[in-house]
Amino acid sequence: MNKTWILLIGLFLSTILFAQDTPERLFQKSIDTIYQNNPEAVGIMVHIEAPDLGISWSGASGYADKNKKTPLQADQPVLIASSIKTYVSAAILKLVEEGQLSLELSIDHLISKKSKLLFEKDAYDLSKIKVKHLLSHTSGVWNYANMDYINHKKENPKYRWTRNKQLELTTEAGDPLGPPGAQFHYSDANYLLLTEIIETLTGQPFYEAMRDLLQYESLQLNNTWFPTLEEKPKNTKALVHQYWGSYDWDSYDLDISWDLYGGGGIACPTKDLARFVQNYFNGNIVENDSIQNLIFTEIRTKETELYPYYLGLSQDNYHGMNAYGHGGFWSTVMMYFPKINASIAVCILERDKRILRRNVLDKVSKILLDQSEKQFVKNKLIKEHLDNLSDFSGSILIAQKDQVIEHRAYGKANIEHDIKNKPDTKFNLASISKLITAIGVLQLVEQGKINATEKVGTYLSDLPEQFIKDSVTIHQLLTHTSGIPPFYDDEFIASDKMQYHTVKDFLPLFQNDTLSFTPGTSYQYSGSGFVLLGRVIEEVSKMDYYTYVDQHIFKKAGMQHSLAIPTDSIVLNKANGYTCLWGDQKYYSRNDYYISKASPAGFHYSTTDDLYLFSKAIRNGILINEESKQLLITPKARGYNTHIGYGIDIDQRYDEQIIGHSGGWFGIRTELMDFMTSDYTVVVLSNKDDDGKSGASKVIDDLKKIIAGNKNN
Repeated sequence: MNKTWILLIGLFLSTILFAQDTPERLFQKSIDTIYQNNPEAVGIMVHIEAPDLGISWSGASGYADKNKKTPLQADQPVLIASSIKTYVSAAILKLVEEGQLSLELSIDHLISKKSKLLFEKDAYDLSKIKVKHLLSHTSGVWNYANMDYINHKKENPKYRWTRNKQLELTTEAGDPLGPPGAQFHYSDANYLLLTEIIETLTGQPFYEAMRDLLQYESLQLNNTWFPTLEEKPKNTKALVHQYWGSYDWDSYDLDISWDLYGGGGIACPTKDLARFVQNYFNGNIVENDSIQNLIFTEIRTKETELYPYYLGLSQDNYHGMNAYGHGGFWSTVMMYFPKINASIAVCILERDKRILRRNVLDKVSKILLDQSEKQFVKNKLIKEHLDNLSDFSGSILIAQKDQVIEHRAYGKANIEHDIKNKPDTKFNLASISKLITAIGVLQLVEQGKINATEKVGTYLSDLPEQFIKDSVTIHQLLTHTSGIPPFYDDEFIASDKMQYHTVKDFLPLFQNDTLSFTPGTSYQYSGSGFVLLGRVIEEVSKMDYYTYVDQHIFKKAGMQHSLAIPTDSIVLNKANGYTCLWGDQKYYSRNDYYISKASPAGFHYSTTDDLYLFSKAIRNGILINEESKQLLITPKARGYNTHIGYGIDIDQRYDEQIIGHSGGWFGIRTELMDFMTSDYTVVVLSNKDDDGKSGASKVIDDLKKIIAGNKNN
């Protein structure tokens, strides 16, 4: 494949896609704008997890090192500081779920003996301090991390603190603040004592126990660790520099032990931070709902009336949406938004500009809310439309962001025997088979076995028509610009359908025909070109076309119910086709006589589920790689109503681009559609034809308008 051509195609496609204001583009634009208006922030990092919207996105703007002007990368780890408190709380609640702990237990026998003696000596009544008091900062314990502590760190940046030394400093700070539960006083010492409790109950260092309790491995929190207590995970990038300009601090110059033992300590990218909180609130860490919800335990004091604080969890509100999470000293914050089931993690690299966390959360949460509301309205319209279908027979599947939202069946698979269509009924695909064949060709292009610019005769030396062999390219076959006339005509209709067993059996229908035009100069939709492509697949793969498709496409994509059915086959759960297009008939007639065994140009059987898997396998790189996908979906010719890629339609008549393929024949109307901006996939399979304005055609047109917007005029 000519590399310059590939580059130009990629640039053209990028122009099309980048021109659309996707949520991801809006996120990046927002943080870029905030950074440009506040360059003293050094850098801004964001990650968003919104599975219901199909969004998992990291972005960054600025520098990782302000002195060296090192560009900031979105997946670099940061010190999350006090954002760790939600992690510690989750670990404690996991111990509750495992039956090892109760939040109502007093801590006198749970903390270390050394700490017990230390606090009792300072007049703390540990028998009255419960686990929940530590988690909610209502224990009455002083905070050692005060300004004296900060000034000590400024004078002694490399001093190595221990947890014991910090707890000693706590008791030196003053007498108990009051009885447990009487007042809120934020204190890192509470969380140092909680990590001791974790160690007492697990017999492990707290950082190792937290790794197990919070299931880092299964949740793929692969870049989360406690620096100096654990080795940095393999392939994790370098920590960013985090600054506090007022004190001339650079995190690289400080011994991390000053904030390491539970009050802070974790380092991770914003992606891991957002994914942690998202997994917690979706029941993937603490699975018991009643125990998971204990994190919202509130011990009300006069201090928490205005600013609610739960168990290692703060509350905020953006655009009328409650949000729950925790911030940290180094200007980190992660927030979970229940209304939209989304999590946002933010880090501002300059502490003096930490107020920008709110700006970022405000902007990106609004984009998410708008997207969620648009999706809600759109999905409601889709549901209402499907609820009121009357003139349709077949199956419809609709997914959004890889989540199926509608899957329904209507009408009869067999009118004679009153057998209803089901969501898993097998339907004839008609020309959607061309897209299957195109994927097979692109797989062989990837392997270097086919060159799209080569003449078809390079691969099919036995073709009888020399002009076809020497003038028509693979590219022209894929784009319907070869000039080879279509073979689905009166001759095919009148032919004996029992004669078609192999791809070669279809060749006599067109191989000696005269070309309609000089190859490459015009467009004519033709299944003949795809039959030739099927033969090319056979020649270069040394496999029968049907075997190749079964092994390299259907099996790889998980399409267990897709197959080429000979005309005389008996197949369970298959829809018969019914046509009203014969003459002036007013009633539907059975049309199976008009359908042959599948060719590379049409007539495979499949289900809506399988075609959805096929679409996902293309999009997710299972069937072809990214370069091949770009070749597939880049417009190369102008069709009758749409642009044409490689065996795929690119419909640009709506407010967003739709790619896919349609199919139609006597008793068949089908459509596979991927909406490129809103990430909907729609599969419509019908066993009744129509006049293009009713039945399945109307359903398809209506769904395009609902999902993609009005036609551009």
